[in-house]
Amino acid sequence: MAVKDAGKLFVCRTCVRDRRVPEGEQTEGAKLYDALEAALAKDGGDVPLRGTACLNGCPSPCNASVRGHGKALLRFSRLTPDDAPALIRMARLYLKHRTGDLTEKELPEALRAKLTARAPANNPGR
Repeated sequence: MAVKDAGKLFVCRTCVRDRRVPEGEQTEGAKLYDALEAALAKDGGDVPLRGTACLNGCPSPCNASVRGHGKALLRFSRLTPDDAPALIRMARLYLKHRTGDLTEKELPEALRAKLTARAPANNPGR
């Protein structure tokens, strides 16, 4: 029997896609992704991290979300590279959580005001 996907941390690498980025520079989303990748490399890399082109949070960039099989989706906005440690702490909680529907109290304080979307579990019965 295959192990179900406990979840992944997704980061929009194109945020802020409506702003021109000077040649040789990165988008704010790419900077956030790189900060997460570096932090995970230092402490074990136990959170699956994926870059993506969009998380539908363009009005409030930069965005990251967590999603796992049979778990709720949580999206965070207005993130900076300084939020990387809090995102990793949240993702670790999410991966261990049965439903992924973390309460406000369970979220790191730095992320509580940055939670901008919560969607029900995908395929909860499978």
